[in-house]
Amino acid sequence: MAAAFGIAITFRQRRRERLFLLIPAAVYLAVCIHASINVSVRYLLPMFPFLLIAVADGCVELARRVRWVSYAVPCLLVLHAASSLHASPNYLSYANDLWGGPARAYKYLPWLDIGQAYPEAKAYLEQHPAENCWFITGWQWDPAFYNVPCQTFGLYLPHEIPTRVHGTIIVSSTLLTDVRLAEGEIAAAFKNATPKDHIGGSALLVYEGDFDTSLDAATGERNLATHASAAGQLSAALEHGKRAVELAPASALAHANLCILLAPTRVDSALKECYTAQNLLLHDPLRDEPVRRYYLDSLESTLTALRSDYRIVYGHEPEIVPSADLTHR
Repeated sequence: MAAAFGIAITFRQRRRERLFLLIPAAVYLAVCIHASINVSVRYLLPMFPFLLIAVADGCVELARRVRWVSYAVPCLLVLHAASSLHASPNYLSYANDLWGGPARAYKYLPWLDIGQAYPEAKAYLEQHPAENCWFITGWQWDPAFYNVPCQTFGLYLPHEIPTRVHGTIIVSSTLLTDVRLAEGEIAAAFKNATPKDHIGGSALLVYEGDFDTSLDAATGERNLATHASAAGQLSAALEHGKRAVELAPASALAHANLCILLAPTRVDSALKECYTAQNLLLHDPLRDEPVRRYYLDSLESTLTALRSDYRIVYGHEPEIVPSADLTHR
């Protein structure tokens, strides 16, 4: 605010230089805001140099005219430097201390964990040994590669997962802040729980206790189904897909996955599963509309192909029809 005020009261003195800084930043921000894909803060980094120079200019101009600002600005710079050094080396999950510091950054910022804190998790568990330890990741690589002494499961790992876990559970904060269905399901047991500790700022959250992980178990079965299908083990893939639905009958993802697995051999059963997934999405009161639309559009393309296959196989339109909600969405 101080910088903006400083620029405003002296704008005419260096209009060309300030327009050179502000116009590119404003144009770039407008493009990112209207982008059709998810643009997180890393895509905004090119505008930061322009804004930082403009902020420095505004603060200096204001300090020249208001005496107390000339003392306040250096103090704020020192405090910011101290806050940054205190957060070291966890700059990917950094937040200034007015927001609660790195330990609370996950409450305000998404995607703080991109796998950078796995070595810190190993060090943490060496200092805090746990008899039963679980690690839930949102990435393709297994934390076990970093010698983290925990049983691991995650969004993409083809591991069997128990329906209930007890002990120390380390959870990627990225899973808790993501709005997509798969991330939401695997982190569902921890959404309303209070973490016992933090690792890597708040890249990883540590929980202690007993948790219902049936949705996580369904995710594990879906991953196993995907890997079995890729290996040509279609019968095993189908069994894993059915098991996922049994574990999480209210999961749209589990039904959609089973729909895809059934499509090559059982078009009628595949249609039932896809319609079930569609209905679950439509009747989810907590689902953000853009997220809902993304999954519904994906399901609609699958249903279109399945209805066409059904007509070829059976010679008539499928008897399964969407509900009134589906036809008026």
